[in-house]
Amino acid sequence: MPHLRTWTTRAHLLLLVLVAVLPALLLLLGSGLERERDASRRATSSLAFQVQETARAQEQLVDSAHQVLATLATLTRIQQREADRCKPLLKRLHALNPRITVLLAADPQGQVYAASVDGPPISIADRRYFQQALWNRRLASGEYVVGRLSIRPGLHLALPVIDAEGRIQGVVVAGLDLSGQGDAGFRPELPAGIRMSHLDRNGVVIHDQGHAPSRVGQPTDFEAFRRMTGPRVDGTFEARDEQGGRRIVAYRQIRIPGEEDPCLVLRIDQLKSVALGPARRILIRDLALLALAAVLAGAVAWWQGHRILTGPLARLAAAADGIAQGEHPPSGPGQGAREVLRLERSVHDMARALSEQAERFRAQEEHHRLVLERAPFGILRLDEEGWPVEANPALLHILRIDGTRLREVNLEQIPGTPQLRDALAAAQGGGAGLHGRICLVEDVAERRGAARALREREELLEAFFAQSLDGFYIALCDEPVRWDATVDKEAALNYMIDRTRITRINRAMLEMYGLPEQEIVGRPLRTFHEHDFDQAVEDFRNLLDQGRRHTETDERRADGSQAWFEGDYIVLYDAEGRVRGHFGIQRDITERKRWEETLRLGEERVRTLFDSLNDAIFLHDPHSGAILQVNRRAEELYGYSAEEFRNLDVQAMSSGAPPYSQAEVLSWMRRATAEGPQLFEWRAKDRTGRIFWVEVSMRPVVLEGEARLLVTARDITERKRTEAQLLEREQLFRLLFDRSPDPNLLLDGHHFMDCNPATVAFLRAENRSQILGTHPWDLSPEHQPDGRRSQEKAADMIARAHRKGSQRFEWVHHRFDGTEVPVEVLLTAIPWQGKWILHTAFRDLTERRQAEEARRALEAQVLQSQKLESLGVLAGGIAHDFNNLLAAILGNLNLAQTSLEEGTPAAGYLASAERTVLKASDLTKQMLAYSGRGRFMVKRLDLNHLVTDMANLLQVSIPKKVILESRLAPDLPALEGDAAQLQQVVLNLVTNAAEAIGDATGRIILSTATLHLEAPDLAALAPPQDLPAGSYLRLEVADDGCGIPPEVQARIFDPFFTTKRTGRGLGLSAMQGILKAHRGGVALQSTPGQGSTFQIYLPICEGPADLETPPQVEPLESPTGRVLLVDDEPMILEAGAALLERLGFQVHTARDGQEAVEFLEAHPASLDLVLMDLTMPRLDGREAFQRLRGLEPDLRVILSSGYDEGDSLRELSQQGLTGFLQKPYRLKELSAALRAALKAPSPDGETPPPATA
Repeated sequence: MPHLRTWTTRAHLLLLVLVAVLPALLLLLGSGLERERDASRRATSSLAFQVQETARAQEQLVDSAHQVLATLATLTRIQQREADRCKPLLKRLHALNPRITVLLAADPQGQVYAASVDGPPISIADRRYFQQALWNRRLASGEYVVGRLSIRPGLHLALPVIDAEGRIQGVVVAGLDLSGQGDAGFRPELPAGIRMSHLDRNGVVIHDQGHAPSRVGQPTDFEAFRRMTGPRVDGTFEARDEQGGRRIVAYRQIRIPGEEDPCLVLRIDQLKSVALGPARRILIRDLALLALAAVLAGAVAWWQGHRILTGPLARLAAAADGIAQGEHPPSGPGQGAREVLRLERSVHDMARALSEQAERFRAQEEHHRLVLERAPFGILRLDEEGWPVEANPALLHILRIDGTRLREVNLEQIPGTPQLRDALAAAQGGGAGLHGRICLVEDVAERRGAARALREREELLEAFFAQSLDGFYIALCDEPVRWDATVDKEAALNYMIDRTRITRINRAMLEMYGLPEQEIVGRPLRTFHEHDFDQAVEDFRNLLDQGRRHTETDERRADGSQAWFEGDYIVLYDAEGRVRGHFGIQRDITERKRWEETLRLGEERVRTLFDSLNDAIFLHDPHSGAILQVNRRAEELYGYSAEEFRNLDVQAMSSGAPPYSQAEVLSWMRRATAEGPQLFEWRAKDRTGRIFWVEVSMRPVVLEGEARLLVTARDITERKRTEAQLLEREQLFRLLFDRSPDPNLLLDGHHFMDCNPATVAFLRAENRSQILGTHPWDLSPEHQPDGRRSQEKAADMIARAHRKGSQRFEWVHHRFDGTEVPVEVLLTAIPWQGKWILHTAFRDLTERRQAEEARRALEAQVLQSQKLESLGVLAGGIAHDFNNLLAAILGNLNLAQTSLEEGTPAAGYLASAERTVLKASDLTKQMLAYSGRGRFMVKRLDLNHLVTDMANLLQVSIPKKVILESRLAPDLPALEGDAAQLQQVVLNLVTNAAEAIGDATGRIILSTATLHLEAPDLAALAPPQDLPAGSYLRLEVADDGCGIPPEVQARIFDPFFTTKRTGRGLGLSAMQGILKAHRGGVALQSTPGQGSTFQIYLPICEGPADLETPPQVEPLESPTGRVLLVDDEPMILEAGAALLERLGFQVHTARDGQEAVEFLEAHPASLDLVLMDLTMPRLDGREAFQRLRGLEPDLRVILSSGYDEGDSLRELSQQGLTGFLQKPYRLKELSAALRAALKAPSPDGETPPPATA
């Protein structure tokens, strides 16, 4: 370019500087754009990760609510809609789940009958979640609505309540709080520029964070919502916001199984400008630094070009001009480049040669001129009048005047500073006696300009040092140190670590470490690395060896927090090559490291998921078909390693037989690339040559900007084998269908299309044609037992079977002969000729229902028996303990009575106390009778005679307004029993009947009869009776009183249950115990307002009734002898011993059976009689009796107990037991028992003389 030749040398230097900077500029721009792309990718990954984490929390909330609803739906109180029991439960569950706004329970019509929040009655029948839950019979969700009870916006979930028979009994609902107000940990702190929102299925904002103002309740952008509710569950994209800004959007759908649309969509977005802000700031900073460096380089080039190139060249040009004009140039070297200086010296040598030739002509003048020309400052000679005569070039250059017109120059008008003009004017002024003047002028402008430029550069560097975002510091050693092979490097290293101090540090570096400047500047390096000194020494050594280092280090700030720093360090040398210190640049890369770790974890999760899938996955090049990547399942399925896969073609993985060839695979790949996802079946081959079937799915994807083909292969060998077997099974099904003994039909739509012969026989049809083409309700009554119309229920069951796959229910069919039969129906959906039909099978329930009714009756009977038995054990135990107490009391009363003189007033009080104790004894006898452990005197009795003997007692026991009427059947067979206990039964029933009549006029009828009861008759009794079939005597007590309500009838035989103010609740329960002991039972028939009838059933015995004989009166004698009293109750031992001594016996005592045996072993043949308790610790009465009889076979033993141990005592009587004494006993009863025992023959058959004390 010709015009470039006119440029100055310094201009060309500036152009070279710009050309040198241009590549760096392009690199900065390229790296800036790449940094922005990385920032965009990191922001997208971060938003996707955040939305995944938030979605996981929301899914846990939905799952938790689902579990709560599922648990509620199984509760009996919910299924039976017990509002009073449901409300407290819902409130407790609500209190335990702060994220739930309300819990509701509604009936099938939508009426809320229980809620966790108090409020007026409401209906939810119009809510979508309620309607969907009823329709789909599974968990359903609704839109964003304000709860009618909670008055809070949110999302509602509903679950139908289905009973054991498949009927919907209602719906339970949970409202979810998605605003995070109920959970402080739910609202995460979002960085600036990031917004989060939750959308319902209609795109309405349920919850938002980061929007100002809030957009809750408003619809979102339609196009963005359409993209977020597509087939992909999650994803990212870019969109414009309301202000037109570009935002990066990440979303994830939350779905409820079975619903087409997501119930909730989570969206997190960020301004793209905010995401790219750090990258752009770095680019601007780097461009500014490059511009600054370019300016500095240009300034240095401009200044140095003048100093070492253009200046000397100008001097050379001037010297050449001087030589041409015959003048002599200066001979001394100036400043400039070495080549220029050499050229300058050559010119001077030439001038010197010329000057030597003319030396003899102008020696003195040349000398003067030489001095004048070579002077580095300006010289001006004035004549005596003060006019310029001569000036050297330096002065002409300084004053910028023409030397040819020197004498015309007015020194007062020359350009320059005022000081220069004043000085020259003063010199020009005349003076007497002067021949001339010499003025010396030096140009200091260049020197001052260089100093000014130096100051400006220092200020610019200082500003850059202070305002840089990167940390800078300068560390200098106290003395320069040489670092080469000539020195001891270990000593030099230790010296520099101890003597190198940070002398300068900028603000960015102080902020990185969180320290003030005074804690860093001036301190040696060792103090900063005391915690990692060895590593610091190694790093410093590497820096000195290499001259510069780039590192990334994990360090701690002053507050203890962790930080990552990226650093560049450069060693500073002096002119002699010694180490003067080093210069460091650091930048905080903590955030970048955090994102790198997040990305690494994300990649690990993706890889783990990729390898854990059960399908083989391949990543192909869509053009060549080459395999680029596989997962672990692919290696397992085909037997090749990942490296081997990369060198395989698809032909090696296929059976090879047409059409399973390489060409066919490439054809499928081209179709997938051009048309989208493809699905087909393929015969594959593994490494061993095994042929198997796979289902192949191909889908085009873009990974890292490259088009790829994602291929999944699922092993379907088993499925193909199953399909082959289905053909065989279809024939087998036909055979089983026709030969099945149970009715089987095929239902197409709502009419029967086929049936087996068993169906024709079961429905009693003439042939199949009568059944085919009919509807289920055509073969059924108009209504089913549950009240639903047969047509409506049949349609509902058919729809459920199609929806769920099967449905089991009970049904009543109408046979062709007019009879009805209950059946259990199973509908199963099966494929048939391209559509779904129902296989119908039903089974007769008649026998099963009869068996279930019998089982329920038996269970009720067993339950009643167990209840009575457990209560009997309790009552018997209480009676036993009371009898022990009463025995001690009664014994002491009898002792006191025998100690009083006749006629003493205290005798009446003691007699009254005795009667009270005996009355209490009667109460315990009733309890023992209820428990079945009472004392019975069993005889063969005449029931009519027993009732007749009680006539007077019964008449006086009832009010006079009540008429007692007897209707006794003649010639009744006998029964075995205790007359006193049975009379107690009759008395209790008559007394209760009279109390039921009350003050009104009424009638009580006593009747007897003989009847034979079979098992069905006994099963019909209420309450259920555990009685064998056979002949029984029936005693019936009927009244026309107030009757007994059903709820009281259920508890009337429970002990301690009574409806009387002063009753004890033991009468009927004791009666039931007496009857149980007599192997009898009781039945009750009562209607409130019409009276009650009690029927007593007693088994008949063989033989006539026993005749009663009057008791023989024996003379009273005072028995004597030696008696051992054995009892574990100290109070009974004390009272009993006193009674025996009062009767004249010599008494020994023992606290249990073991002690009694030990006494007899120690004192053989020393006792006439043993009176021993039956229930004792260590050794009870039975075992002690056996041991005592083993020591002395003729020893008389009387057992005593609060129980009546009838069966056990009968067995012991056969072994020689002398007698039994029931507690509590009086003194005269004790005396009679002892007297009878002593008179009775000894167990060995002899009657020894009475023992003496």
